[in-house]
This record gives sequence, C-alpha cells and structure tokens, in this order.
Amino acid sequence: MSSKGDIRIDGGRQRPSGSRVAGPAITVAVLAGAALLALGSFRGSGTSVPEETPPEVVPDPTETALLVAEEFAAAWNRGDATTAADLIGEEWEGVLLPGFADSQFGPEDGRAVLEEGIAFLSAVTRMSLGPCEASVPPPGSRATADIRCENGALDGDYLDAIARNIWDDIRPMPGRGEPGIAFGVRGDRIVSLEAGGPGFAPQAYCIWAEQNRPADAAALFDLWCRPDTTAASGTIHADLAAAFVADGAPLPSRALTNARLAAVYVDRFAEHHNIGDIFTARGWLSHDVRASDLPGFPGGDAEPTVDEFLAWSARLLEITVGECSVDYSVASTVVTCPDMAVGGPFLAESVAQPTRFTLSPAARRPVARAPERILSVEPLGEDPIPVERICRFLEESDPETAAISFTADCSPVYGGADLSTAALGTG
Repeated sequence: MSSKGDIRIDGGRQRPSGSRVAGPAITVAVLAGAALLALGSFRGSGTSVPEETPPEVVPDPTETALLVAEEFAAAWNRGDATTAADLIGEEWEGVLLPGFADSQFGPEDGRAVLEEGIAFLSAVTRMSLGPCEASVPPPGSRATADIRCENGALDGDYLDAIARNIWDDIRPMPGRGEPGIAFGVRGDRIVSLEAGGPGFAPQAYCIWAEQNRPADAAALFDLWCRPDTTAASGTIHADLAAAFVADGAPLPSRALTNARLAAVYVDRFAEHHNIGDIFTARGWLSHDVRASDLPGFPGGDAEPTVDEFLAWSARLLEITVGECSVDYSVASTVVTCPDMAVGGPFLAESVAQPTRFTLSPAARRPVARAPERILSVEPLGEDPIPVERICRFLEESDPETAAISFTADCSPVYGGADLSTAALGTG
C-alpha cells in the first residue's frame, strides 16, 4: 500500500508530494493559460491587433515617362491642345517645335505663348512616335526620365508648304529634316520637348495664297510673308496649305517673288525710325517723298525737309505698322496699312495714321541701305497728332527734350540731329 504522501508517475517512479518542480505537462498548461488570460485581457481593452503595412511600391520613372509621352501624342492627334499643354510642367525648360519663325519656346516667352503655339501646330499636324526608348538622365538633370523616339515625326501639309523654298527652284520639295521626337519628363509632367522638322521658308506658300486665295491670305501673312500662327488661324492654314500642296506647291516667278518681297520695305522703314536710325530710315525713301506724306506729321504751314522731320519724329514717336494688304505684279508693289498708327511714351494712346505705300520691286541682294525703295507715301486719314499735349507732358517730365523739340508756345522745332552722326551709332 502506497504512502499518502507519494504520487506515482512516469512508470512507477515517484516524486515527493511536496516537490516544487512541476512536470512538463503542468508547465505547458500554465503557460497556455497565461497566454489565454493575457489575450482575453488585451481583447477586453477594446484595442485591435495592428496589421503589418506592406511596403509602398514606387513606380518606375521611365515607365511613367513613356505613358506621359503617349498621352501627349494622343491628346495632340485628337486636337485636344488644352490637355497636351497641361502635360507640360510648370518648371519646363524648353520646347522646340517646327513650323514657326522662332521654333524655340522658353519660359521667358511665357506660358501663354507656348500654349498658343501648341494649339496652332496641333491643328495643322499629326504626331507619330513609333518605337521609343526610355533612359535615366545623368545626375543634375531636371528630368527624371528621357524618352527618345527615333522615328517620331510631325506630319502635315502645313509643314510641307512652308518647306517650299523659293530660292531652290531647281530642286523638288524638300523632305523632312532630322527625324525624331525627344521628351524630358519629371514625374508625370514634360519639362522639355524637341521635335524635328523641315526648314522655315514660307514665301512660296504665302505668294501662292495671295494670288489664289487673297481673302484668306490677307489675315494669315505679314509683310515678311511670315504666317500667323495663332490658335484661331490653325484651321484656315490647314485648309490653305492642303490646297497649295495639292496644286503641286508651285514656285512663283523670280519677278513676282521680287515684287512681293518689296513689301518688307515698309516694315524696315518703321523699324529703323523707331530705333532712332534716321540715316537708314531716310535711305528707304525716294526723294519724291515729302515730310507731310509721312506718318506722324503734325501739319502746319512750314513744312520741314524729310531729314528734319525724321529727326524730330524719331525722338518723340513710334510707328506701329499693323495689318497691311499687299497688291503686287512684276512691275510694282502697293502696301496699304489701314491700321498704321503712331504712339510712344509721350502719348497716352496711339493715333491712327492709315497710309498707302508704293514700292519698287526687290532684287535678290542686300537692301538694308538701298536708296529710294519706297517710291511714294500717301496718307489715308487726317487724325491730327496732339502736339501741344506731347509738348506739355515733356515740359513736366523731360524739360531738356522739350526745349529742343518745341518752342515756348509748343510749335514743333524740327531737326536737332545730324544724320551722319546718327548713322555712326547704328552701323
């Protein structure tokens, strides 16, 4: 008979009943119970067990950049210029696009100019990218990914039209320039864009339009035959250029070309007047032109010489040419500028001076100082220049200029400059 103080375990081996060492089963049971109590206590506190947060997946910048380039081209081709422009980041560095007299758009031009350019060019061309390669730019670049589409191109009749160079009449219409479109992308916005294209030679297109579609051409080209490239003109240019290309993109005769190029004389005269180069400004005018014929002449009984008037006018007034119409044949050129005006810092608002110019046809040689290119000048309006207002303003703001330009009763004092001396300052 066993002692009451013993417990038989493990096959008949005995441990004293007062032993402080627990068996393995008892130890596991105790630990499990403690765990359950602790868990019950934790759950009873009203707090949930935190879940482990998976690591954030950072998108590959080159994959994002490829998507941005594709989205830009898609917006361009559906005529959504707003979306295309919005994909250009606020910190953009430069955009190079064909089809403009100045194809480089930079932050200094302003966002509105860039958006206008995109709106125009997307209306007259389509963008194809083809296969593109993405790469990580070198350290220091503003972009986080570079995209190069070697076979990318902008295509359209407008680009073909402005590539038809009047001086290359023995060659067929030139093809594209260096192909390819390149994007610099930062995050999900474009910071730089370069698109290749043909050269800018719009004279043949301009002359054809003026001879065949004069109503459209009047508002689409300036005196230099540079096309208007605003959003509003895109649709008209697309139609006009298509008609020009369909007609075989013909080159004008050399005589007709010379007659059309003469229209720039009006712009050159105004330009030299406005920068104070009165020697060169005088050189554009025939000796038959009188001072009273010129924009800004204030009237009066005593008419000065053209030299004297230009010295006075260039000091006080600026000529704005405005939109002009050009009528020309192989024998003559007539430029009518209904919007011509004179203004300047001494006038609160410009004064209309509509004027018609008759010009001698151009020759293919430098004409910067060629004499007597403007044969006659005809004023078409009679709006007076507010001479006394200019005079009184100058008396308050610039007494020295007032003293050499006006008498005490505000009559003009013409002259005051030596033409030969003025020429030295302008080269």
